[in-house]
Amino acid sequence: MHCYNYCDFYYVTTTDDQVMEKLEQHGDDMIFATDAILAHLIANTRSVFRWDIVAHCESSMVFFDKRDVSNFDLLELNENATASPTQEDSEHMSHPDRLSLEATMINQSLLKHVLKSGNGTFYKKFDTINPFASEEASAASADGAVVYCPVLRQRATIDQRYLPGLRYQYMPQNVKTKSATIHRFLRRDRVLLRDSATARMASGVVSGSRDHR
Repeated sequence: MHCYNYCDFYYVTTTDDQVMEKLEQHGDDMIFATDAILAHLIANTRSVFRWDIVAHCESSMVFFDKRDVSNFDLLELNENATASPTQEDSEHMSHPDRLSLEATMINQSLLKHVLKSGNGTFYKKFDTINPFASEEASAASADGAVVYCPVLRQRATIDQRYLPGLRYQYMPQNVKTKSATIHRFLRRDRVLLRDSATARMASGVVSGSRDHR
């Protein structure tokens, strides 16, 4: 696989996102987060390495952010393996930080590698440029689009036989029998996500470990 080191990939936190800032002014959405942040929350029960997320409130809105200096956006490797990486020497090639950096670079190269190029290739042109790219950037930003999803739907599957004695009329609002699939909307609250993800509302500082593959 070719290494694409001539383009920039941007990992912008929620409150630094200019599009999120504009959508915030409409007042329709209540909770703001990126897909990466919510993926960490969803996968926290399966994670081993430590991470933390900052949640803060402004008026009736909640914002989930990552810290400025952290390895939050680096992918993990073999995090929930039987023998997860435990190399203590930070200079060793098998140190968790080095493995994470390598995995992230491979993933970035794959994102570029799968794109078509050359004559006859269809390119979608958008009305606006990459909102995260700075004018002083020395390299071009990576090709791609960012999707903003205005509604959060929390999904889960419950087998009805695990709900003994629960009659239909007493079922919670968010549970449907037969297929027993939860489609739970956060009632009056709407959640704005950058990209697609699922999560539930939280507040304060969330700490734990991660594995969001």
